[in-house]
Amino acid sequence: NVSDFKGVSIGVTTGLCFVGVVGHEDRHEYTVIGHQVNLACRIMSNYPYCVACDESTRKLSTLPDDHFFTLPPKVLKGVPPGGLYFRYSESESSHEETHEKESSSNKKSSEKVIRMVGRAREMDALYNCMAVVESADNHHQKLFGNVIVIEGQAGFGKTKLMDQFVLIGKHRKY
Repeated sequence: NVSDFKGVSIGVTTGLCFVGVVGHEDRHEYTVIGHQVNLACRIMSNYPYCVACDESTRKLSTLPDDHFFTLPPKVLKGVPPGGLYFRYSESESSHEETHEKESSSNKKSSEKVIRMVGRAREMDALYNCMAVVESADNHHQKLFGNVIVIEGQAGFGKTKLMDQFVLIGKHRKY
């Protein structure tokens, strides 16, 4: 029924997948299978009523950067944590988005979107630590029993990694 129509959700990802005919010759179908297809479905389901994409699609896109808006982090079923997802809109630009306001020169770096490249393993470790904290059943453990150490050589991006962690924590209201 058209009157029940609420909107359209679109998930876009970039990567390898299988596209072709599957099944017996008497009963076969044309399909698309792969991790990227599943990820697009999860993005579409978790970020409804918009065109949403993963970080690799955003990076490879020729569309203007200021039309992509960082979406709040969510745990997507069957998808390793740590991915950034973006909403695309031609009708607005990122100078209107609260997390990407660059016009204010005194804005803290932890409130800006940090683009993490090649840090999936580190982000997975941070998400796992956050999951442990969230699942802690002891009130004392939640308050005092969790420490995360980020160490590495100078110039390896520890500050950016920590800024990303703080941004995610703010989205989760820690």
